[in-house]
Amino acid sequence: MKKTIFTLIGIFFIIATLGACSKGENAEKREITEADREAYEHAAEKASEGSADKSASAITYLDAEPMTSVFENVNKLTVIDFNAEWCVPCRKFESIFESAAANFSQNADFYSVDIDGCPELASKYGVESIPTVLIIRPDGKQQRFVGLEDIYPYDNFDKIIRNNLK
Repeated sequence: MKKTIFTLIGIFFIIATLGACSKGENAEKREITEADREAYEHAAEKASEGSADKSASAITYLDAEPMTSVFENVNKLTVIDFNAEWCVPCRKFESIFESAAANFSQNADFYSVDIDGCPELASKYGVESIPTVLIIRPDGKQQRFVGLEDIYPYDNFDKIIRNNLK
């Protein structure tokens, strides 16, 4: 008897949940579609602003396994962003990293490393979570930031770069 009652209650909750989900489904789809449309328009607008592609950037993008010695014996401040295309916090940090690269390109080298394309490089530098930002100074000292806590928003990251340039 108890099994039957619990089964009926379970079925009731499943039906109620499915009904609630399907009622809001269309409104939710409209919001997502609208957001997607706006994101698409923004990306198209940005692309049409004069070939602002990765090759014209102050950032060197590594998405295929380079030599693993690429960051040894640096002669100026080197800032490396280990990220992945599917990583939401990485995408959130991307504009901050691009702004810093544009502002400090005379004094520092900026690299964006796709961990899916460069797993050996990520492994060599002990990247276990992303985003990870590694700063290598010419004197060999390194500073590592994992996640967005210390490097977001821009003012925090700007201060970190300035402190390492001293």
